[in-house]
Amino acid sequence: MVKRCVSMMATMSLVLCACGGSDGPAGQAGSGSTALLAPELKGIMVMNGLHLTWANRTTDCDSNEGERKTDGTDFAPLFSTPGSVATYLDGTADQGMTYTYRIRCKRGSEYSGYSNELSGNPKP
Repeated sequence: MVKRCVSMMATMSLVLCACGGSDGPAGQAGSGSTALLAPELKGIMVMNGLHLTWANRTTDCDSNEGERKTDGTDFAPLFSTPGSVATYLDGTADQGMTYTYRIRCKRGSEYSGYSNELSGNPKP
């Protein structure tokens, strides 16, 4: 009886290991997946321009690429930060103009979708 229980437990352990989840750190898809999670814009503060903050939802991005637009224009590339960075100061934002921002994660040649969009105006 003991031998049969040990044998059954060994078989069950192999089955459980083979069926384990593929989630990596922080609930990210495992190495078999190419999906990258988009960063999440958290806020914009007026600070010698517009200071953006966001949450990196994929921890192994090579870089974060940010874009901005004004009313009546299309999004255009503005900045790139290392993947571990979660802030950017847009010191080129003109007073009286409203800017809309979005960010995406880049790893190798892969890109996440874009983040949510946030708008701000650097009025004094």
